[in-house]
Amino acid sequence: MKDSSNTKKELVAELSVLKKKIKQLEKIKFNHAEEALWESEDKYRRITENMSDLLSDVDINGSYKYVSPSFRRMLGYAPEDILGTPVFDKVHPEDMDWVLAEFTEGIKTKTDREVEYRYQHADGHYIWLRSASNSLFDAAGEFVGAIINSSNISNRKQAEDELRLSRKHYRELVENINDVIFTVDLEGNFTFVSPVIERLSGYTVGEVEGLSFSRFVHPDDMQGLVESFMQKASGIRVPHEFRVLDKTGDVRWVVTMSTLVTEGGNTTGVTGTMTDITKRKLAEEELLKSEKQYRDLVENLNDVIYQVRMDGTIIYVSPSLERVLGYTPAEVKDKRFDFAVHPHDRDKLLNIFVDHIQGNIYPYEYRMISRDGMNGGCAPPAARSWMDSR
Repeated sequence: MKDSSNTKKELVAELSVLKKKIKQLEKIKFNHAEEALWESEDKYRRITENMSDLLSDVDINGSYKYVSPSFRRMLGYAPEDILGTPVFDKVHPEDMDWVLAEFTEGIKTKTDREVEYRYQHADGHYIWLRSASNSLFDAAGEFVGAIINSSNISNRKQAEDELRLSRKHYRELVENINDVIFTVDLEGNFTFVSPVIERLSGYTVGEVEGLSFSRFVHPDDMQGLVESFMQKASGIRVPHEFRVLDKTGDVRWVVTMSTLVTEGGNTTGVTGTMTDITKRKLAEEELLKSEKQYRDLVENLNDVIYQVRMDGTIIYVSPSLERVLGYTPAEVKDKRFDFAVHPHDRDKLLNIFVDHIQGNIYPYEYRMISRDGMNGGCAPPAARSWMDSR
């Protein structure tokens, strides 16, 4: 019995020691858990206090329960001054309805929502925010609040506005200049053409885009256009004039100036401008006809028509010179106009020439020696002659 009693006492003592060790272990474990919890809390607190985005906890009534210190840096509000205020209180009036609608829809559908809107800064101006809302629900599925993360997108919005304005200006420029702006791919199909194409050709943008450029080119000018494209491929950029056919089948003259389009070092097409030069071409044709008529008239006159420079050298003389004096126009070009004047009349003619230069125009007579040595009479008409002052 004595041994049994000792054994029982020993067991009780060992059990007591074991309990103490368990309590010590539990205390150590609790301390470790508490320390880990504190470290985790400290880590997340440091993250939220130093993050650039806004972090807020919103209650069931839509009021702030917590806001991160970044509210002060981004919006100018001290966290303690904004706690308890409605989360939508500072939303721009023009954005309020749809922001509320999105937030409400997120609660109804239990989905996260993301919205972009303007929020009033403490100094009165508005900044653009992009907010992601994560609605919170209890075990019964009832809404209990939301976590909202917001970032400042004012710079992005400003860049978008500037880009939109730039595109608007570019579009207005493209749509209102007289030149057609176009882009074609490597197959020669229009991928873009400005609305001016309708004034030039009668075709609308929709009728032209997707079609081949060659469909509108005059058949006789197609080869030249291909050669022009090959020049561009070689880096030679020169304007090219050719004819196109409008919607009614009429011919119109255009001049294009284009360049290669490259993406990532690869050529993807050609972009350029197309200008209607039909009026200019018609005027040139009329000028050529008129010039030919006057040339035919001058070259068939019996009188000699000539033109000299200020130094007295001949620029032009009509073919009738050969009939009158036996000299061809090519033989006398660049010679002094008095090369065949009779020696006795040369001084007189030089004085008359000086008078002509000074604007005193009158008829005069003098003698010239023909190729065969015979004297010929020459009497220019009493009309003002055009003189080249070069």
